[in-house]
Amino acid sequence: MGRRAPAAPGARGAPGGAARPVRRGGAGAGRPAAGAPAAAGLPAARRPRLRPARSGRRLRHRRPVRAAADGRHRHARAAPPDRRGGRDGVNAWFPRSDCTSSCVDTPAPPAGRTLRARRWTELSAALAGAAAGVPGAAPRALAALGVELRVLPPAVPWRLAGEGPAPLVVANHVSWLDDVALLAAFPALRPVAKVDVAAWPVVGAAARRSGAVFLDRGSLRRLPGTVAEVADLLRAGTPVLVHPEGTTSCGSRPGRFRPAFFQAAVDAGAPVCPVALRYRTPAGPTAVAGYLGGDSLRRSLARVIATQGLVLELHQLAPLHPGSDRRDLAALAEYAVAAAAGGREPTRTPHRPFPTVPVLPADLVAP
Repeated sequence: MGRRAPAAPGARGAPGGAARPVRRGGAGAGRPAAGAPAAAGLPAARRPRLRPARSGRRLRHRRPVRAAADGRHRHARAAPPDRRGGRDGVNAWFPRSDCTSSCVDTPAPPAGRTLRARRWTELSAALAGAAAGVPGAAPRALAALGVELRVLPPAVPWRLAGEGPAPLVVANHVSWLDDVALLAAFPALRPVAKVDVAAWPVVGAAARRSGAVFLDRGSLRRLPGTVAEVADLLRAGTPVLVHPEGTTSCGSRPGRFRPAFFQAAVDAGAPVCPVALRYRTPAGPTAVAGYLGGDSLRRSLARVIATQGLVLELHQLAPLHPGSDRRDLAALAEYAVAAAAGGREPTRTPHRPFPTVPVLPADLVAP
C-alpha cells in the first residue's frame, strides 16, 4: 500500500513504457502534467493524447467523429444493388446453365503429340487470318481443328438472300465452335455475341470483322436496343444468328429458348430458321467440345485438338412463320431444335404440348 502499481507494458505510450500522468479535474483535465516525460521514440504527430469525456467539435451525438482521410479501420460497405439489373450486373433475365464441366467426356484414344502440335500451329494461322479479315477463315479453322462439318439441308429450303426481310437463324449452344461452324456454312450471318467476346485476343478481332452484334447480358436496359438493332438488320436483308439459350449446355439437356430476340423477327416480319447442332465421334454423341461452367477457352480448345474423328452435324430445320407472339415462336423453335438434337422435350408450362409449325407464305420460302 502507498506504492503505485507499475504500468502495464504498452499502455498508451511507447511500447513497454509507463503511462503519462494526467491531472484530474479543472481546465487542464486531459493534458499531461508538468514535467511528465515525453513518449520516448515517438514523433510529435504520434504522441498519445487523452481527451476529456465531454462534448466538443470532435464529438457528434456523443460519438467520436473519425477523420475522412483515416480509413484504416473502416469496414468495406457493400455496394448498393443496381436497380437496373441487380448486384454486379446479374439480373433475373441473366441466363444460367445446369451443365458444368463434369458433363464433358474425353473420347479415347487422343490424337498424338505431333498431330496436336500441327493443329495448334494451323489454328493460330487461321485465327490470325480471321483477325486480318482474310475470307474463308472459318472453314480453315475447322480444318485446322480436325473437325468435320456435315450440313443436313431442311425439307423446306431457306432463303437467306433476296427481297424482303432476312431470316433470324436460331441454334442451340454447346461450344464456341458453334459459331465457327455456322459461319463456315453461312458466311453472310451476323452473330449476336456477348460483349465479353470483343475483348478476347484474336477472337474478338475476328468477331468484330464478322460484324457481330454485341450484347451486354448484365444490363436489362440495353436489351431492347440490341433487339431493335437486330430487327433493323433483318429488315435490311441481313440474316442474324442468335443462341436463344443465352448460355451453353452439353447438348443432351438443351436450355430454354428465351423469347427476347424472337421479338426482332416479329417486328421485322422475318422467318425464323432453327438449327440443331450435334457433336459426334465414332463412339457416339459427345460433349467434348463443350464450353461449360468453369471451363476455360484454352482447356476446351485443347480437348477439341486432342480428339480424333470429331463430327459436327448441322441440321437445318423447316423455317417458322414469325406470327405475332414471340413466346409461342420461341417455344416452337425450342421444340424443333430439341427433337432434332436428340434432347428431351421441354416440359415447362408456357410451352405447347406438341409443336405446330405454321406454313410460311410463298414470298418467304426459297424457290
